[in-house]
Amino acid sequence: MDYALNKGEVISLSVKSRHVVRVNKGCIWLTCGDGCRDCILQQGHGSELGTGGLIVMEALSDSMVSIESVSSQPHVKEALSSLARLRLLNIR
Repeated sequence: MDYALNKGEVISLSVKSRHVVRVNKGCIWLTCGDGCRDCILQQGHGSELGTGGLIVMEALSDSMVSIESVSSQPHVKEALSSLARLRLLNIR
């Protein structure tokens, strides 16, 4: 999901799994309910968030942010697919 945030805008989201937050433009303050520390993310940077819960973001400048489930990341899908094939072959 992509979000366009104006400077000073705050949003909160409830998520049920691990997610990656990436800042495509601007700068945000980020915190989440799984015990992670508050952080400032600038354009081109991201953060992987734990196992779900509440995510709160505030735009410190006009910002574009993407939030994706870790399982929707292509390299994660490929790794899980490879692991599943190995288990089918009974290789560990």
